[in-house]
Amino acid sequence: MDGQKGTSEAKSFKAKDLLTNAADIIDERGFEYGHPAVNIKRIAELWSSYFQREIDPLDVCIAMALVKVSRIIETPKRDSFIDLIAYAALAGEAALGTDWADYGKDYAE
Repeated sequence: MDGQKGTSEAKSFKAKDLLTNAADIIDERGFEYGHPAVNIKRIAELWSSYFQREIDPLDVCIAMALVKVSRIIETPKRDSFIDLIAYAALAGEAALGTDWADYGKDYAE
């Protein structure tokens, strides 16, 4: 982790800052790629077709989080931790019954 000190990317590693950055990333990537719920549902449909079994949005969030864990094990980088936090938050939405039916409209405007 110390490899980023002294670079233009050196930023706080405090938990609160990582959480705030993760929330910002969800919004930023939403504007670039569409609302995360729409994208995650699309990934679930594609994976379901490919694997020929049901994959739900929670499965997608957990699998993407595990990709980040694997990367962190190899090379712990701030961005990977932020992405992991973001996927965990989205998994929470998926698992706790957040209605994603109308999501995406706020990014279309």
